[in-house]
Amino acid sequence: MLICSLQPLLAATGYASCYGNYQNHLGDNNVACGMGNFMTGEDFTYTTAICQTWASTACGSCYQVQCTGGKTANVACTGSTTNVRVIDTLGGACTGTGQNVHVFDLSTVPYSALATEGGNPIGCSGEYYVEYSAVSCTTAGLVTGGLKIGLMQNQADPWCPPFWFSNVGEAGGLWGVEVSPDSGTTWHRYTRNTGNGARWDCTNMGGAGTYLNNPISFRLELCDINQLPNTCAASGVIQTFTNALPSNWCANGASPCTSNSWQLSTNFGSGTSTTSSGTGTTTTSSGTSTSSTSSGTGTTSTSSGTSTSTTSSGTSTSTTSSGTSTSSTSSGTGTSTTSSSGTTTGGSTGGTVCTASTCPTSISQAGSSTVDSSMLYPASVPMDITAAHSFNGGGSMTFQTASTISISAAVTFNIPVAFQAATLTIAAATAFTSTLDMSGSGVVLSLITSKIEFQSSGHSISGTTFSGAGSAEFAPASSGVMASSDSTWLVPLGLKSGATARRTAIDSIVTLTSCGDSFADLTVSSGTALLVYTNCTLSSNTAYSTSAGTTTFSSGSYLIFDEVTASARPLYMAGFSAPSDLRVEVISTDTTTPLTVTLAEYVASSCVTSFSNSSIDGCPSGASCTLSAGQDSTNSSQCVILYTQSSAGDDSNDAWWGLLALLVIPLCAVGVFALVKLTPGPSSNEVAVPVPEASYSMQRGIAVPPPSPAAPNTPAYVVYSIY
Repeated sequence: MLICSLQPLLAATGYASCYGNYQNHLGDNNVACGMGNFMTGEDFTYTTAICQTWASTACGSCYQVQCTGGKTANVACTGSTTNVRVIDTLGGACTGTGQNVHVFDLSTVPYSALATEGGNPIGCSGEYYVEYSAVSCTTAGLVTGGLKIGLMQNQADPWCPPFWFSNVGEAGGLWGVEVSPDSGTTWHRYTRNTGNGARWDCTNMGGAGTYLNNPISFRLELCDINQLPNTCAASGVIQTFTNALPSNWCANGASPCTSNSWQLSTNFGSGTSTTSSGTGTTTTSSGTSTSSTSSGTGTTSTSSGTSTSTTSSGTSTSTTSSGTSTSSTSSGTGTSTTSSSGTTTGGSTGGTVCTASTCPTSISQAGSSTVDSSMLYPASVPMDITAAHSFNGGGSMTFQTASTISISAAVTFNIPVAFQAATLTIAAATAFTSTLDMSGSGVVLSLITSKIEFQSSGHSISGTTFSGAGSAEFAPASSGVMASSDSTWLVPLGLKSGATARRTAIDSIVTLTSCGDSFADLTVSSGTALLVYTNCTLSSNTAYSTSAGTTTFSSGSYLIFDEVTASARPLYMAGFSAPSDLRVEVISTDTTTPLTVTLAEYVASSCVTSFSNSSIDGCPSGASCTLSAGQDSTNSSQCVILYTQSSAGDDSNDAWWGLLALLVIPLCAVGVFALVKLTPGPSSNEVAVPVPEASYSMQRGIAVPPPSPAAPNTPAYVVYSIY
């Protein structure tokens, strides 16, 4: 029971009404804070809505409430107090002064405990004045057990997932949320959703693309309880929940993630420890949740069933080759030719396995090398380039799984290069003028302060992580395609073209194709295109969205959405800058009608509302297809680009109007014609205005022929009556 004996009058005043039984909303998750039965064990018995001004930041906080007098006739106080938790907004602003502020809309049980009406139980009628103060949710008995974290159905994208928090101990309200996908090595600050106060969203796509298949840690700070509910200020009470969610937190591995929730073993006020591991259960799978630890840039595993622990250690980000000098070292400004001999591999990439004596490994003086064969660098043969160098010839270089290459001087690869789960550390300008294949999952490329240029017309990049303080640029001499999928670009990427832009085919311009990539800031210059596959499946059989930081399109650039279907996943952008002539193209592969798909979401204070230069390919026969843009109806700080397919049936009114026009317009024309011809002249209260004869085309292409001419030199009359 949460009904208390008479207490001294509380500090703040206002009045309360009765909402009804909030338990009825457990199933529909339809309360403003965003809570509901998707969270395991939620109970809405002792809950309340609070006035709108305070509602968002007060979500989850708790209050002791006492009736001080009836606001409506025949209402009397019982002398008891009750404790309630905020889950909703009552809709009205917190206006007025003193007891005239409508503060609470209480659930039936706590409301009826504080007052009577006419000497009888009040039920859920009337209103009464109250005094109240914020209290510890834990002390009040409204929060028991561990913190709850959830994913709401159809609301969580694995690239930059929102999280819901409930059953928060002590103050109950959260001031700050930080999320880590690497066991606390890196933290990304989240922001409270203005529409659902218990929901916290990514800030500027922080960490986008790094959450899926990794255990999730949280660092939370409570509101200052002494300033609630008027203000949620930082309290300095911070608790870290390490690996609170298991690596398979997005159970279906796709967008949207399956609805899920976890109750942790610890909470605020449950002990002195500031770190807890996630051992709670989920609502959608059996067994206890898993716990994984990931450090550095290594991969993490996904586990199910009973609790497991997986440790993935990070790969090295620097490589130095020392020891025996090799014959392949290039000195001075001369050149060397390498034709390696050795064991031929039987893998998918044929060639010769290098040794320290047969392939260039340690290059410490400026020069060039001619490569005439396919050289395969194993993990045991690292490459270290410390002087300006170029690689030429008819051969190729492949860096196999676990191999490493370190570049600290300007290098140009004029031969095909492939990386298979290799680690690259680049601290100087590096250019790939021939094809680059990074399709081996697990490639890690660290750009210290350098710029990497992709200058060939074709590059394939998959499962690659680009990190560091450097940048990347795709800049072929003419047209070209960089095909990127399942990669994380933590460095700015620019698209630069020397080709003349044409709209007849995307292969005539510089194009970056993306399937499930995560980009940092992205710049798309004139004559280049960003092509987003909205319904692609990655090699890991997962399908999820592409995300980017601030994405800037220059005049004459393109944004193309391909494979648009009902299950399309949107492009997420932290910012979106578009010129008036941005060419937006939609390629639909779904014949379903009606169909509305979100193509892109981005954060902006002002949304693009239309695209004057757009096209749609694949619109079903007989359907009406449109591209629209504007503010997200569910999130005022977010903008969207939408694609809609409507069937001919949805436009049936147009057909009826056309049929009506066929019947009515000729009749009207005949009537006017008769009126004009049969009227001998204006009457005393009419004015005749001569007009030239003309033919007129009616709406929807129905042409009405002009009337037969009157007698020669006889003007027609249009008659207006004057009253």
